[in-house]
Amino acid sequence: MKDSVLKLISMLIFMGMMQTTVAQQPTNRQFNIDLWPNGMPNTNGLDQTPFDDSNGNFKPEMHAYLPEVSKANGRAVLMCPGGGYRHLALYHEGYDWAPFFEEQGIALFVLKYRMPNEGNKEVPFSDVEQAMRIIKDNASQWGINPDSIGIMGFSAGGHLASTYATKAPADLRPAFQILFYP
Repeated sequence: MKDSVLKLISMLIFMGMMQTTVAQQPTNRQFNIDLWPNGMPNTNGLDQTPFDDSNGNFKPEMHAYLPEVSKANGRAVLMCPGGGYRHLALYHEGYDWAPFFEEQGIALFVLKYRMPNEGNKEVPFSDVEQAMRIIKDNASQWGINPDSIGIMGFSAGGHLASTYATKAPADLRPAFQILFYP
């Protein structure tokens, strides 16, 4: 009886370790990136810790989805979800697009940007610029061609993407734009 219990416990532990290993494998191509680990350069008056998405106090970060190396083609898209500059439609205009881009071999970076609040348009713009800088700076590590990084946005995010694409410094300008009802 004692041996049977030990075998059962050993098997459960082994299965638990296998499940953890399997669960971790897909996520090594997905990760979050803090845009401003050393402090934000500007403020919208809302961005105080602790961050709280429910009231528009978004922590500026992006979620990276890198395609499998065997599928990767070197292209990347920085996605700016919409939300009328009041909230972010992070799922249907962001994260939900990851499988499509991964299947195409394109890296996707979904940006969680801060709101302008009272018209401070520099705040979301600086978040987009920092996100683009991070992607370009890490392009070789992530298997991305720095000249094949575009920007995509929906609604207010489309407005932000088009504004950034036309006003960005030359070295950080996206190679293309995909705009949905900007």
